[in-house]
Amino acid sequence: MPFIECSGMIMASLHISSDFILVSLNIPALNRLETLLKSLSQAQGTGLVDAIQEIDSWLETYRDGLDPRLTHFLARRSYEKAMQFLQTEVGK
Repeated sequence: MPFIECSGMIMASLHISSDFILVSLNIPALNRLETLLKSLSQAQGTGLVDAIQEIDSWLETYRDGLDPRLTHFLARRSYEKAMQFLQTEVGK
């Protein structure tokens, strides 16, 4: 199923090219992850710590439904790679 991107928000159900289907994720959850990842570039001090903790919490909530590559990027705090993954793999 193709994806529709509108103002950087993911608007369709998710199918990753490696045949992993992220059935447990809803669109607001993915949009929240994208917002959290984008906020890291502007966060400082305790705001940065809070953003990282919120991403960690998001990962624990949705881990079972994620493509292993995205899980790897988030768990290792490779946030730039996670954002690239969302933009390229999810956008297919």
